[in-house]
Amino acid sequence: MMSYVPPHARNNKKADSKSTKVNIKVNDFPELVKPVISTKPAMDFSKLFNNLEEVIEKKDELKRGIIRLTPNGIIDSLTLDEREQDDINRNNQIVSKNMIDYYNRINKQRELRYMLDNNYLPEEVYDEYSSSDSYYSSEESEYAEDDPEQETTEF
Repeated sequence: MMSYVPPHARNNKKADSKSTKVNIKVNDFPELVKPVISTKPAMDFSKLFNNLEEVIEKKDELKRGIIRLTPNGIIDSLTLDEREQDDINRNNQIVSKNMIDYYNRINKQRELRYMLDNNYLPEEVYDEYSSSDSYYSSEESEYAEDDPEQETTEF
C-alpha cells in the first residue's frame, strides 16, 4: 500500500530522482543593450573656491512675541511692559468675546421662550443710575450732599 503524499511534495519526489546540475553559461544570456562607459575627468577642486561670495550674517532681530533660548540665557523680542500690555489686550478680547456670546445666548433663550410660552412677559430692566431727567433735575447734583455751597431748597 502506498502512503499519502501531499500535493506540494508530489513533484519533488520525481525531481529528486532526476536531479541534474545545470551549468549556466554567460553566452546563454546575451546583453540587450551594451553599457556606455564614460570616462570621468579627474576632479579639480582648485576652481571650486574661486567664485566664493561673502556670507551674509544672520540678523539678531526676532519677530514680535518670539523668545530665543541660548546657552547664555533667554533673548525676548518684547519688553516686560509690552508683554504685560499684550496680555491685557488678549484678556480684554477674550472677555469681550465671552460677553457678546453671553448676550447672544440670552437673546436666543428669550426668543425661544417667546415662541414656546404665550404668557411670557420679558423682564423689564430699569436703569437706576441713568442720567436722564426722570431721575435727576437740572438743579440737583449728584454730589449736593457733600458740597454745602450747592445746597438746594426743596418745598
